[in-house]
Amino acid sequence: MREIKYTELIFKLKFIEDTVLPKYKVLMLNGALLNFLLSLYCINRRKCNDCNIYSTCLIQKILGNNYEADKPLILQSHNIQPYYLIDCDDKKINFSKNQKLIFSIRLINEAIDYISQFIYIFDQLGNIGIGQNKAKYHLKGIYNNRNKPVFENGILYEANIYAKNISDYIAHRKSSIKDKITLVFTTPYIQEQIRLNSFISVNNLFYSIKNRLNSLDAIEEKDVDVLGTFEDDENFINFNLNIVKRIYPINNLKQNRTIIGFKGEISSSKEFYKFLDYLIACEKLNIGGHILLGYGRFAIKGEG
Repeated sequence: MREIKYTELIFKLKFIEDTVLPKYKVLMLNGALLNFLLSLYCINRRKCNDCNIYSTCLIQKILGNNYEADKPLILQSHNIQPYYLIDCDDKKINFSKNQKLIFSIRLINEAIDYISQFIYIFDQLGNIGIGQNKAKYHLKGIYNNRNKPVFENGILYEANIYAKNISDYIAHRKSSIKDKITLVFTTPYIQEQIRLNSFISVNNLFYSIKNRLNSLDAIEEKDVDVLGTFEDDENFINFNLNIVKRIYPINNLKQNRTIIGFKGEISSSKEFYKFLDYLIACEKLNIGGHILLGYGRFAIKGEG
């Protein structure tokens, strides 16, 4: 597997007025980010299909070249494989003045080069507001995963920006995972390939893993051989998944979009230990459909 580099930033916002935000905030944050990027860089009135700079567009680069700026994000994010991930576990709806919202952004490979744009945009969005109610905020600061400031009080601390290798993360995690492996989906997983008469299958799961790694150009020929050695679901011990249905309003079209996924645990036998490197890598990458909504995030538990 080719090396994947990433860096993680933690954003802390403090609202300057009472506000109401959606329960699931990743779509809201992505929408605000992409609208600001479009206002800065789009030269073709959001018409991506006939744009002369499509192949060099910054926005297409960080979204994996499948973005259509003139369509609501909720209607097109299923097949987008982004080079950045926004995570927000805060499900609070009502925020009072001076309350904080904390979320993280993970930048992957070439998206790391655009870290200043992410910082600038979320600093400026404080004056514009986020969400349907245009909630204004003060950007308290941006921090690395050691809680050292990357951006605070208008000052950029470039020395505190760390780019990490996925191989180091794999080695660290692998040392504590043995024998039985359990994938715990903390956000819904959306299958990309739906097999007839299949509730959820290992084939779909591994398709999502290969597709995500392929999107980042991380798959080598030897990886194709390894990932192709599984055949069916028999090696899995148990699927303990619940169907999750979420409804997202599309205000400008006056309609709702319902997205159905699976959340819970998938336990496997020790035979799947040979796939552990790929599974650990995808802990940092998210898999499946609607990654831009925060879907497809999982953690691995292992006995031993």
